[in-house]
Amino acid sequence: MSDIHVCICGGGRIGHLSAVLFKGSGARVTVLTSDVVGMTNRMPCAGICAAFSDGTQMFQRPDTITSEARQGVLGANIIALTVPAHVRPSVLRAIAPYLHGRRRLYVGSIPGNGGFDWMARRLLPDNCIIFGLRDTPNNAYNLRRGVRVDVGIGSETIEVAYADGTPTTEQDIGDHLLSVLFARPIVRLESFLEVTLSLGNPILHVPALYSLIGPAGPFKTSAFPKRLHWWHDLSIAGARYIEQCVAEQLLLVDAYRSRTGARLRSVKDITVSMRERYGGQIGDSSTLYSMLRTNKALKGMVPLKREGSHLLLDQTNRIFTEDTQFGIRILRELADRAGITVALIEEIDDWSRELADPTFGSAVDYLEPPGTFAGATDPSQGGVSSSVV
Repeated sequence: MSDIHVCICGGGRIGHLSAVLFKGSGARVTVLTSDVVGMTNRMPCAGICAAFSDGTQMFQRPDTITSEARQGVLGANIIALTVPAHVRPSVLRAIAPYLHGRRRLYVGSIPGNGGFDWMARRLLPDNCIIFGLRDTPNNAYNLRRGVRVDVGIGSETIEVAYADGTPTTEQDIGDHLLSVLFARPIVRLESFLEVTLSLGNPILHVPALYSLIGPAGPFKTSAFPKRLHWWHDLSIAGARYIEQCVAEQLLLVDAYRSRTGARLRSVKDITVSMRERYGGQIGDSSTLYSMLRTNKALKGMVPLKREGSHLLLDQTNRIFTEDTQFGIRILRELADRAGITVALIEEIDDWSRELADPTFGSAVDYLEPPGTFAGATDPSQGGVSSSVV
């Protein structure tokens, strides 16, 4: 499909997977990354290997790999960010000067969590059509930069949202382009809120970490005795924190349903979403605690670093920037605007700010003052609009 030229911003796990998938669809693929040498030095002639969990492999080589923003977006009609939420502002600022004056340019994020639509509206020119995926197309892990990425279970469809107010004709074109790139059916979401309010990593990771090192946690004043898996080592207390945060977030979702009129049908209780996505990967689905501990598709370790003989928290990990300032933080702000009390989310947000790097800012920095965002009536003021906030 030679008329599709994609610039992938980011050379991590999802960036590598996207490069393979998009090139395999016939698109021209450019990867914009700060680590050109690391991605190209060891790349085999056949290209990057995406090794799927069913044993199949796909090899593809991007057409261009560059660290220059102008070269990266030159000629692209789709730009897809695959970087963590706290890195997106710097990427958008870098590419924005080269996007002016062009027709129908799609700029999106995989995934589009963390208020991506609000951020992109602030930082990009008006000719950009903003979109975001509700989730990643597949789990990706065990990255060997430039060589291989392992690919786990994936969704049968791609759920995408466009910034509120995007004309239907532009959304139709975007759906077609994405269906070609992912080779899967596209499900268009009603509102970008369905992406922003999805129950994902922030509502899982941050409460779990709070249960370990928060005020009542067992490791609040000491080094960790061993490396910990997020979910295999999850405590019952950690699961209870997650359950309470999920309940508070669902109250927030219900509030925005009633205030905006948006149905937000794809936002479901996390146990329902996990059963739908992971199915047979879950060994015991009787409770959220058992689902998290027995889900073979969920991988990852609590981010620790070794200092001498001690294991200490690694606060450079994206959990302390993306999941906090661009996750829990935005839920609290939306709850404040809707007049909803989310006591545990507020408590965890206060605590997590001590861990996050303030230089990255937060998603709240890109929201308009209440009542003025995107020309919409603010739901906390009693109006009804699908644009929200």
